[in-house]
Amino acid sequence: MSIRQIILTFLALFLTSFIYSQDSLDIIHYNINLQVNTDSKSISGHTTLSIKANYSTNKIQLYLLGLHIDSILINNHQVKDFTQNEQTFSFPRHLNKNDTIKLTVFYHGHPHSDPQWGGFYFRHGYAYNYGIGMDSNPLSMGRAWFPTDDSFRDKALFDFYITTDKKQKAVCNGLLQDSTIKNDHIIWHWHLDKPIPPYLADIAVGKYKKISWIYHGIDKNIPVQIYIFSYEPDTIIKTFVHLNQVMRIYENLFGPYPWGRIGYIQTPMTGGAMEHATNISLPFYAINGTLEYEDLIYHELSHSWFGDYVTCSTPKDMWLNEGWASYCESLYKQFLYGQKDFENSVLYNHLITLNFAHKEDNGYRAIGNIDLAHTYGSTIYKKGADVVHNLRYQIGDSLFWPAVRHYLKAYAWTNATITDFRTYLQHYTHQNLKNFFDFWIYTPGFPLFSIDSTAITKISSHKYKVIVTIKQRLIGTKKYLRGQRIQIELLSDKKHSTTRQTFCSGRLTIDTFIVNFRPRLVFIDPYDHLLDASTDQYYWVDTAGQYIFDYELMDIKVNQVKTPYFLRVKTNWIAPLQTLIDSSKYLLNSTYYWTIFSTQKNINAHAKLYLSSLMDINFKTLNEKQLKGLKVFYRPSSRNKWQIIDSQLSSDEQYMMISSPRPGDYIIGYDRTYKTN
Repeated sequence: MSIRQIILTFLALFLTSFIYSQDSLDIIHYNINLQVNTDSKSISGHTTLSIKANYSTNKIQLYLLGLHIDSILINNHQVKDFTQNEQTFSFPRHLNKNDTIKLTVFYHGHPHSDPQWGGFYFRHGYAYNYGIGMDSNPLSMGRAWFPTDDSFRDKALFDFYITTDKKQKAVCNGLLQDSTIKNDHIIWHWHLDKPIPPYLADIAVGKYKKISWIYHGIDKNIPVQIYIFSYEPDTIIKTFVHLNQVMRIYENLFGPYPWGRIGYIQTPMTGGAMEHATNISLPFYAINGTLEYEDLIYHELSHSWFGDYVTCSTPKDMWLNEGWASYCESLYKQFLYGQKDFENSVLYNHLITLNFAHKEDNGYRAIGNIDLAHTYGSTIYKKGADVVHNLRYQIGDSLFWPAVRHYLKAYAWTNATITDFRTYLQHYTHQNLKNFFDFWIYTPGFPLFSIDSTAITKISSHKYKVIVTIKQRLIGTKKYLRGQRIQIELLSDKKHSTTRQTFCSGRLTIDTFIVNFRPRLVFIDPYDHLLDASTDQYYWVDTAGQYIFDYELMDIKVNQVKTPYFLRVKTNWIAPLQTLIDSSKYLLNSTYYWTIFSTQKNINAHAKLYLSSLMDINFKTLNEKQLKGLKVFYRPSSRNKWQIIDSQLSSDEQYMMISSPRPGDYIIGYDRTYKTN
């Protein structure tokens, strides 16, 4: 390619990007005046939009979904040449760059809801909106009740003047300015003084009761207002008992709460919640006087920073909203309930991710540049949370949290792309994150890291050289991860252990460590800082008893302990390599197998290896008689052949029992020659 061609290609790409990144119209302010009738399930009124032209245009086109336009005014002059279809309306109008107008649209009708989820609802005497339509294009559903551009990028200020009957309240974003009685109605005026995109605008009308208090924030006092169907302060207090604490956790991590009110509102919704700025919509069952829905409540609260304060630029950047909020479901537990609760929450999410995200989303998908149909799918939420966790420990807490706070402040009240986020983190931390983002964000699937071999050499009376070879395998992708920070644990006993760091790239990585003791065990990622295609848990075993490996589908009952020892179970959620077995005779489960690590060579114990619905399709189809043909196979390492060991199927057919487990790999298989008669 010639220099001229390179320049012309770059210029074309730049101009395309420049035009795409801007809409022709910038809506600065919405003044929404509506009467809401919950009996007729209709709305009527007008909305005035203050608009500035980003560049010269000869046409004004905006969204309004299924509502009938009565008339349109520009600067108080009637527009007679507009056309309207189901989704949009438009009319010819020349505007030069930076021209400003006031556009008033009078309209009425029955607002629409999305066929799947979202939009505008009338239920049980209440009217309310959920600002996203899961089966709509665009996804933003502001157009269900007011004229708008429905873009994630175009943020505006809002005033709401909502007319209801005297027995009802209207609750919207921001702070209530006044309520005016007019004949048999009340006009509720709400004002939001910070800009939001249309999908975060909110309205709820019904017989609401309010419970409120003041949260003393880092830099200001903030009113907390919770609107529910009936006045039940005990229910509110029990459901939101940790709200102030979680607010302080989030403020410490993300920076001061950026809004003027902390608000939740109960709706008759049968499922799902919505992070409307300052007025989070919760389904009716979430406010029930228990802590059952804390994850949902604090997921939505975290959107006050991730999504509301800084909004993803396009649906393709949705990880910045939902992946982060999903990680916050675990994160608040770390500081509220403790490290163990945090780890359990992270591992549970990871287990769901590995086993269900690709099934629910019809294949392994990359988080970045997600297609529209899967913008709100499991990959974004579940794997998205995994990736935030991995990124946190790739960078390290001491840099990660300050970088996140500064990023949020730098993009305050605006939008960001995933590229913006990466660029900012690199600038702040001085770390090259290209390889991390190329794999974890823009590549589907997962890696699996394991120790392939170790070589230990004594080099002096108190020094040992340990050469570690790490193997990377892949599931759902053919692209290897490069530059992944991984911790290596070298362990002899509790007093003699050390954690070292390496960076893995490609299929094999070899690193050398010098330690002052002879390791009995070398393994990867002792503290679950890397969520790859495995789950694991460990104990220091010092007493007999039951040791539960919650997310590994194994329990070990220790019968006797002479000397305390280390015990770790890792479930590899991938088919094993080098099976070296007669496949015509034996069928091995291809979904998962186990690895036991221990400083004890012979463990006086019994282990339960659980069968589950996560096993591959061949095992799910085995009938009751065929289950008797299940076997447990063992190998000391991946370099050895699988061998059948003694095992027994439990009477309830839930697990296989083995005695005296040893360090090494285990897998459940089926003897094809087993006779069922």
